[in-house]
Amino acid sequence: MAQPALQTSPPERAALGGRDRDSYVSLLEALKAATHTVATVTAPVPSPTGPAPRPAGDLDHFTRLLIDTLRKSESREQRARIAQLIDAPWLPEAARLELCALPAEVSQAMLQQAPLSDAALFNLLNNRSEAHQVAIAGRPNLSNNLVKAIINLPPYLVQMALLNNPSARFEPEDMQSLCQLAQGHAALRGALIRHPLFTESHAKALMASVGPALRDALHTRFPYLAVPSATATSAQAVAELKLSSLTNGLLLNLLNVGQLDAFLEGMGRKLDLDSAKLRHSLNGQSCVTLALSMTALGIDRAAFATVLEQIQRLNNQRPKVTSAHHLLARPVFDLPPAMAREKLQAILG
Repeated sequence: MAQPALQTSPPERAALGGRDRDSYVSLLEALKAATHTVATVTAPVPSPTGPAPRPAGDLDHFTRLLIDTLRKSESREQRARIAQLIDAPWLPEAARLELCALPAEVSQAMLQQAPLSDAALFNLLNNRSEAHQVAIAGRPNLSNNLVKAIINLPPYLVQMALLNNPSARFEPEDMQSLCQLAQGHAALRGALIRHPLFTESHAKALMASVGPALRDALHTRFPYLAVPSATATSAQAVAELKLSSLTNGLLLNLLNVGQLDAFLEGMGRKLDLDSAKLRHSLNGQSCVTLALSMTALGIDRAAFATVLEQIQRLNNQRPKVTSAHHLLARPVFDLPPAMAREKLQAILG
């Protein structure tokens, strides 16, 4: 009677080579499982003169096998395997750094997404190519220490990548440093002007060094900068603008960049009300006047919570309101704008 053919395991080289091979990750996980299994078997106690036992689960050898094999692979294979290794919890940081040292076109995913300490990233910034630096500058939630380190690198591609990173943790002095850098490197100016932390003072400092196109972009974001007054404050500049230029978008942008006085001046002009009285009304314990003002201006109620929070941040946490006041203010947004203005005028006196 014929015996069925025995199934033999392919040699290890076959597992590493060929289009249908298991991934390196699968190989390493299998080796890890095998090592764990062996480690659970009770082993005889070695003699005092024998070598120290290898720690259970120590995969240094297999990690080295993985890294060395990856280095010898073609770039497409490297990219695919690195993408699988980004979040591998068993891969030590030293191994991640070796993968990050591969050419940036294959290690970009590891550079931008892998869990790496700031110290490791500092090392990469100082010892790798500009392409590696650009990839690191795009990492989510980049710490401020790394932001400062990137600003101090030779310009300008790395700083441009940093400015286009929405979650990098900038501080005010970092924006000032970038403004100074942009005065000598025109390529940085467009990204700098679009950054949410770019303020009126930055715009004034940059105005003299930009061309017509970027000057128009500055005026679009900060229309009141067009007022020719060397000593005017933002509120004074708003007071001199044409009424048609005082759009709701401009008012909200003034608040976004911290210009509360200019915001209130513009609001008072548009509603033909005293801006000083508007400010006084925001110092109490009610947000109804703010809700009436926004309704009279036609600003959507969805912006109310954000506008209130910004005003409180700029006005010593005033008006001091609770969630109950929010409920009282909610029906105000159902009023017609003209009626909201009449009620606001009656409150202000």
